[in-house]
Amino acid sequence: MKTQIAIITLLLSLAVPLFADDGGSYYPEEWTYGNIYVKEPNDKIALENELLFFGPDKAEAVFDFVNTTAEKVKVPCSFPVVMKVPFKTYKGKARPSYSQWTGTIDSVIWEIALGRHIGDPDRGRWLDTLSIDELLTKDKSLLVKKYAEYLSELDSYGVVEREYDEKGKRISARRYGDHLKKAYSGCDITLDGKKIPIQNVGIEVNVEINPKSEVPEEGWNYDTNDEFSYLTVVLHFYHELEFLPSRHARLEVSYSVNSERRSNRRSVYEGFYDISTGGTWKGSMKRFLVASEMDMVVRNGSTKPKEFSDILNFYLFENYKPSSGEYFVFNSKNDWDEVDAPPYERDFPKQDFVSGITSSSFLKGSFKYYSMVNWGNSGNLKTSDYKPERSFDSDPYNGWVEGAKGDGRGEWIGFTLSKKAFGPFATNGLARFKYQDDGDFYDSDSPFYGKNRLGTWLENNRIKTMKLTGTNGTKAALNFRDFYAGGIHAPGMPGGLNRRYYFNAVENPVILPPGSYRMEIAEVYKGTKYDDTALGEVWFHELSDGLSAFLESEEKSGSTFFTGLITDLLRSRLVRFDIAEYFMKQTFYSEK
Repeated sequence: MKTQIAIITLLLSLAVPLFADDGGSYYPEEWTYGNIYVKEPNDKIALENELLFFGPDKAEAVFDFVNTTAEKVKVPCSFPVVMKVPFKTYKGKARPSYSQWTGTIDSVIWEIALGRHIGDPDRGRWLDTLSIDELLTKDKSLLVKKYAEYLSELDSYGVVEREYDEKGKRISARRYGDHLKKAYSGCDITLDGKKIPIQNVGIEVNVEINPKSEVPEEGWNYDTNDEFSYLTVVLHFYHELEFLPSRHARLEVSYSVNSERRSNRRSVYEGFYDISTGGTWKGSMKRFLVASEMDMVVRNGSTKPKEFSDILNFYLFENYKPSSGEYFVFNSKNDWDEVDAPPYERDFPKQDFVSGITSSSFLKGSFKYYSMVNWGNSGNLKTSDYKPERSFDSDPYNGWVEGAKGDGRGEWIGFTLSKKAFGPFATNGLARFKYQDDGDFYDSDSPFYGKNRLGTWLENNRIKTMKLTGTNGTKAALNFRDFYAGGIHAPGMPGGLNRRYYFNAVENPVILPPGSYRMEIAEVYKGTKYDDTALGEVWFHELSDGLSAFLESEEKSGSTFFTGLITDLLRSRLVRFDIAEYFMKQTFYSEK
């Protein structure tokens, strides 16, 4: 948790070591973002727990504060963004660096620092050089403005680009990109669900002139030497928090990381998070959990976190007091376009931690179905029954069908988990046939020639809601989307996804401890012909030993702070509906 001991001198000293490893931030995605901090050490408000999620383009933090006094406490706070950019010098002029990922000057940073728009309207571009004397008048300064005034000025900044209307008349527009505007504009802050307004913005400027950055002649090449001077701008977004007497308070902060994920350079995705002055809140943090798709290392810190990987990488600090100058570096060599692809199951693994499959009833009889990749392979022709085990056999084309009269409401399917898991996930309905994007009906060489591949799924009821109960006291209402249960092979889908997908229909899976459970049918989507209700394949994500141990320790402590947050994080990574909704819209769903 970010705090401030001395408004100017300390933050200026902290800004330099943040970039000690690389000599400066050349790219906006290397800017450093901080946390909520206070202006002086606080002996009344304790930060007991915190969860930070840091991604390549956004960060979200949730804090568990407690007022240790019997009186209402108001605390002036701030959120900082530290931006450091290099420049060369030439005969008393500053020559700003062109960003190596946009090919343009990060002009808005310079305009914020100088407090004015800098450009040549006649040439429709930002000026190449600035007076070093003017720049030095801003050195080691902190100018505070009303937030509304700052936003108004911000709208006037940016490179003026020449554009033309349909009649060829020249028009101009300022451009610095939405991703930059979000980063310059601050963050979203809520305290116990109430939005906290940003009152003022402090613009802090530091100029470092390196004599070796001087270029020798007018026709200079930017790469003639590796020496640079630097401009550092710290934006402090001031606000006030009010803590009620002897109460816990939940503070949430989210902001846009100023990054395009380095997609233009295809090298390393990197981000920074300043934790350095968090020690000024009363006491130590009991637990501080960091979650990220990226790898994290601690710089200038003495505490080594416990690490465990699940869907995300987790880093756990216990009884943690951040050190002065301490910060985190997040990086990854992954292609984030691939990481963001929908995590639907392609092949269902055998789950040996699931057992004791039972149900209140099941439909008697059997049916033929086609579990195959190539149409003409008769070896894929299979026979199945409707027993509850069919929803746990790793085969997406069959499933449990209840056998009671009516539409199945009140009927249930049961199972036992021997390990902590996240779920359930499920396909919805009885697929029986695989859908292919080249037509609705099977070809003449198929054993099911003339059969509508979607027919069985449409004709039977599907699940709308189920009541989940456990012998351990677990209760949850599971909501299902009405998605076709069979796999599709979709080379024409967005992004050229040439693979099989089975659509999870459950909107809100939960963390489940070991135990016995029942899922009872509460509501259904009506079929076009039959009144039987079908559930497709059911599966779970087995939690890692590290994450399981952490959640068990929270349960023993009587807290639910992290469990709910981790559930939300897992849902955001494992529950995706965009491809399924696209598929349904493009086929039959919107018209049936």
